[in-house]
Amino acid sequence: MEWLLRWPLVMRLTRLALLGVFASACAGGPVDELAGEDGDSDGKADGSVPSYFQIGRDPSDASGGFLASRPNKATTRCSADFSGPACAVRSFDFAGTGLTDTTALFERLFANDPIIVRATLGFERPTRRTERVLAIANTNLIGDLTSVLAPFQPMVSHGAENGPDCLFAELDVSRVSIMNASLAVDAATATDQAVNYRGSLSNVTITGTARFAVSCVDGTAPVEVHIDRVDVAGQVLIQPDGLIGQVVQSATPTGVTVQASVPTTIFDILDLRATGAATVMATTARAVLDAVVVRNAQPALELATSEVWLPGFQVTDEDEDVENVFVLAKNAGDHIREQRLNSIRAASIDQIDFDVANATEESRAAARAALDGDGVILAGTRFLRDDQAGRTAERFWIRAANP
Repeated sequence: MEWLLRWPLVMRLTRLALLGVFASACAGGPVDELAGEDGDSDGKADGSVPSYFQIGRDPSDASGGFLASRPNKATTRCSADFSGPACAVRSFDFAGTGLTDTTALFERLFANDPIIVRATLGFERPTRRTERVLAIANTNLIGDLTSVLAPFQPMVSHGAENGPDCLFAELDVSRVSIMNASLAVDAATATDQAVNYRGSLSNVTITGTARFAVSCVDGTAPVEVHIDRVDVAGQVLIQPDGLIGQVVQSATPTGVTVQASVPTTIFDILDLRATGAATVMATTARAVLDAVVVRNAQPALELATSEVWLPGFQVTDEDEDVENVFVLAKNAGDHIREQRLNSIRAASIDQIDFDVANATEESRAAARAALDGDGVILAGTRFLRDDQAGRTAERFWIRAANP
């Protein structure tokens, strides 16, 4: 189960997420009835009920994964039979949030902002998993491809199946350079067993060497093919245990120019303006997808999110050393009701001190205004001032909404 949890890498994420787990009134301050985890229950965090999760990048995952842990909780249930301080999460479903544009949100996630979400945790659906794999494939297709192509040589071969003879032509591809890749899921045709995809590769250069014989005279020549656009269509095959393979159904190049000093007969056999170029591009796409699927073959977790809470404070290196209780605070008549995150426990206070937060005045004002609406998530400690109970907002989060 190592893929579910990166034990040595929870670092700041775990420290922030566990704020308040060991907090108590022993330090001589006012009693905080929301501190401590004993007897604290909100049900199971295994996809059956929503929980609050704090998200951080997983630095051990080169594919762009995340770690998710539950504020106020020492453990997070990653599956039916495994729990740990944090779970490795690969994807998010933000459909339930009502947010119309999540581009900036993903940018903040990848920038490692300490975002909190309310979500259910479960395994990825086939379409979501394929979307993630294709996104990784798009990144891996862009640039110069060399080593991934080595096992597929020669990519084009005619007449040399039983060994070179007096008329044959082969193309060994040393490099494929792709400027842009945009493969995407065809959601309308997706099933639990197969997900179709289509897209295009643009501004492509194929570099290789032709080996040939004409009238029993052998020869070699450098070859360079430029392609304006290659339309690609394929299919990802799925079993309950995950991705098992994919079939590139077609690759159709347009705007092809070829530079090769070879006899006309060999030029015609290789057919690099049409079927030859299509074969190279279909093989290239398949090679990259194969490599991506191998690295992502194990089942992965997904957060189906209903709420997104963005930090209103400025993150500093000192944040990981603070231990507080996470609560959701809202105005309730003449008092403020605070609900401990991931808990059934609640309490009332009279005031919140936002001035202790490392935040702009504009952000503090937005947090005060949010108390009359969705509320504010706070991480802070109790205080008693002029016989009034309060909580410091040493860091706070405001719920994301459409502009």
